[in-house]
Amino acid sequence: MPKVLVFESDPDFAAQLREALTERGATPTIVDDANEGLQVAATDRPDLILLAIELPRMNGFSVCNKLKRDPGLKDVPLIILSSDSTEETFEQHRRLRTRAEEYLHKPVNLELLLERVGARIPLEAPAAMEEDILIEDDIDFDDAEPLAIGDDFEAEGTQIMDAPPISGEPVNVDDEVDSFTEAAFDALVGEPEPTPAPVSVAPESIEPESEPVESIEPESAEGDSAAPESLAFESVAPESARESDAPAIPPPPRAPAESSAALSDVPRAARAPTSIPPRPLESGEAARLREELNKAKARVGELEAQAVESRARITELEDQAGRDAARDAEVQRLRREVDEAKAKAAAGSKGGGSAREFLDLREALNKKDKEILDLRDQLTHKDKDLLGLRDASLGLEREKADLNDKILAVERELHDERKLREAATADKEQASKRADDFKRKTEKLTSELEARSTELAEARTASEAALAEKDAQREALEAEHREALARAAEEHQAATERAAVAHSAALAAAEEAAQNRQAEALAEAEAASNAALAEALQVAAQEASEAQAAAITAREEELEREHTAKLAALHRAGEEAQNKLREEHSAALAAAAAVLTAREQELKEERETLEQELRAAHQQTRDELAALSAAKEEGEATRDAKIAALTADLQEKTERGAELEQQLSETQSRLEETSSELTGARERITEQDAQLAELREKKSSLTADLETANASIAEKNQTISEAEQRISELSEQQSHLTSELAGARVTITEKEAQVAELTESKSSLTTDLETANASIAEKTQAIAELSEEKSSLTADLETANASIAEKTQTIAELSEEKSSLTAELEAARATIEDKERRLTELTGERDTLSENLARASTIITEKDQSISEITDARDALSAELVVAGNQREELEQRIRELTGERDQRTEELAAANATLAERDGTIEGLNGDLEQARGTLAERERTLEQREGRIATLEAELAHTREELQSTQGKLTTEQGRTARAVAKWTNDRASLEHAKDALAIALARIEEAEERELE
Repeated sequence: MPKVLVFESDPDFAAQLREALTERGATPTIVDDANEGLQVAATDRPDLILLAIELPRMNGFSVCNKLKRDPGLKDVPLIILSSDSTEETFEQHRRLRTRAEEYLHKPVNLELLLERVGARIPLEAPAAMEEDILIEDDIDFDDAEPLAIGDDFEAEGTQIMDAPPISGEPVNVDDEVDSFTEAAFDALVGEPEPTPAPVSVAPESIEPESEPVESIEPESAEGDSAAPESLAFESVAPESARESDAPAIPPPPRAPAESSAALSDVPRAARAPTSIPPRPLESGEAARLREELNKAKARVGELEAQAVESRARITELEDQAGRDAARDAEVQRLRREVDEAKAKAAAGSKGGGSAREFLDLREALNKKDKEILDLRDQLTHKDKDLLGLRDASLGLEREKADLNDKILAVERELHDERKLREAATADKEQASKRADDFKRKTEKLTSELEARSTELAEARTASEAALAEKDAQREALEAEHREALARAAEEHQAATERAAVAHSAALAAAEEAAQNRQAEALAEAEAASNAALAEALQVAAQEASEAQAAAITAREEELEREHTAKLAALHRAGEEAQNKLREEHSAALAAAAAVLTAREQELKEERETLEQELRAAHQQTRDELAALSAAKEEGEATRDAKIAALTADLQEKTERGAELEQQLSETQSRLEETSSELTGARERITEQDAQLAELREKKSSLTADLETANASIAEKNQTISEAEQRISELSEQQSHLTSELAGARVTITEKEAQVAELTESKSSLTTDLETANASIAEKTQAIAELSEEKSSLTADLETANASIAEKTQTIAELSEEKSSLTAELEAARATIEDKERRLTELTGERDTLSENLARASTIITEKDQSISEITDARDALSAELVVAGNQREELEQRIRELTGERDQRTEELAAANATLAERDGTIEGLNGDLEQARGTLAERERTLEQREGRIATLEAELAHTREELQSTQGKLTTEQGRTARAVAKWTNDRASLEHAKDALAIALARIEEAEERELE
């Protein structure tokens, strides 16, 4: 016999397939669970597989894929049945390698399905209907034994009562009765009518009645042994009628399994929303949840009480069912009595009993049949009540499971709320600790700043004291230098006067030589002065470049050493010049003394000539003196111009010094401002440290938010996966409900619109979930971008910290340089004051020199003395001018250096301020980026909350849809109750028809008896 494995969750259609395949010689195995079917197929290889797509916990296409991928089952023919799949879906599946051999849509014509099955495996022809209809078979529709109440309702196809197959369409029964009646009357018409015999009609009509009664006994015995074969209409109704009758009432054994499946699905559906992370609950909401929890617990108690009552009622009904079983035994006993009565009636008829006794027996028989039918109706009603109570108990258990899930969800939310409160308390404590740390850091920085300010004041005081000491030393050195110059001038003047008095003639020659040497010395001095000036400028430039790289203290020491060296060099130069002049003068005196004797004669001889020449020379000298005077005047004018220029330059330098002083005051004010800015910078640094601490806290908060967002996204992903699982479960439930509602679509067509709305809601939910997936992908990308921004912000913060440390060090260095610069400016101011005093002295000396030159111009005779005085004064003035020029150059160089250093310090300070401003801007930018990131995160959180709200709305809609489905199921149960009542009414009508059939059987028996008597 071929083996057929059927995956079918509809028990009615499965029963039809079982019956049809069994009649055609196949061995069907019906399973409604996909995993169980796969195990059956693996252990016992079938010859053909019928697979319904709408299975409870696994889609039929997945089962097909698994079967076709199994090497041992891939060659087994497979026919797919579906009530929801479209032809396009079938066409897409036909293109796969794991496709099926046949595809059929439900509801399917059973004959067409059997034809397709017969094309794949050999099936036997259906059994032919008997031409001779035994009317006696129709009488025994109650022969099957009643079903015990204690059964588990697990057997496939088990009926509660062994009534005849019930059809939802009474027209088939009427057709049956009409065909039977026409056949009976045709038989009557076909025979000649017997002649009436009024006297013997009654006795003759009694005898034939015994034969139908006798025919009941073997049929009753068979009915006791094999109930299915004794059903009345199995031998009369056509095959199609039996196949269409089966789906009228779903067999009760499927109800517990489906209810358990529903119960197993409901907790999952109820538990799915609990995986959504609970939002922070307010105290009112917590109180509301506790109140709901208490109400739910009270409701659970009520449901448990109702369940206990239901169980007690079930126990009572089971006891009643036991009593009904005893009553059924009584029914069997009554049937046996009826059989005995029929046997006695047959014996009485054979013994020539009266018609009255037969009628009494017939009446008793009818009463017994009526009692049997009443007992059967009572048993049916008890079974219905039992099933109703079982359904109510399952409903109560389902409500209890839902309430338990709600209680678990509320307890979980309360637990999450406690966790959130604990986390908030921990965050608050951590924030307090951070505030205390920040306060301690602020106090520490304040104390350090005060210590630095004290150290700066002490350093400034020490620097001012050192500068005052250096100024005193410089003034003492300058006084000594002036005294040495005065002594040298006095000694030189005395020596010159002595030489002039002793050797006037030699002095004249020496004067010319001295003038030449003086001119040469002046030229050399000018060249040397220019060279020294260029060299000094070069050295000054080099020293300026070196001064920028060297420390200020080292530069001051170097300047002091240079000043001391220059003073020593000036002293040495003065002494060397004096020694040289003395040596030259001594040499000249010796030469003059040696030549004097030789020259006296020559001089005497040449006196006149010399006198003439002297007169000429005197005239020439006068001319030369005039020229010299003009040159002198011109030189004086030039000198005056130079002095004026120097005075102007000095005035300019004085003004420059004043400007420098003003700039110094401004610099000091700027330094004070810088100090205030430094204080502000330190305050800003403190604020920036606080901001950095806040940024670090924000970073940690952002990190925590990111981790929370990641956890939330993980939970959302889990929620979405659970929602997808719920959607698949709902899809399976929808498919299961659709398959259950397929049989009731004729009477509840209005529910199809609700199913369509549910389908639309499901598609909308799927679209929303896809949108949520896309949103979560965007959030994941945004979180990655935030992570990158966080890393960049962390790097920027580290860079800012390093820069702030560098700027702090730079500010400290600038403070030191500021103090050094202040000291140098004060030293420069003192030097400028000394130079002004020296310039005043030079101006007085210039006036004295002018007077001397005026006297030399008027008194020619005193020209030697005047010339010597002028020479001395000029030498001294030249030396002083050289010294003054050198000092001026040094002062100018020092002023330039100080100005350059000040400008450099100003630029560095401006650069530092710009850098600080830039860092402030960077920090503000970072704060802006941080606020923007925080806004983006808040926006993402709002979007996530909107998505959560949307999911909650969809879940509410889904719960509403589930409630509507439950309402539909309740209405369907009501419709089934109505159908059951209609079936009961139809059963009563059927009983009336059975009585009519009994009457017709009696009539036929009489007719046959009459025919036999005529034949005799």
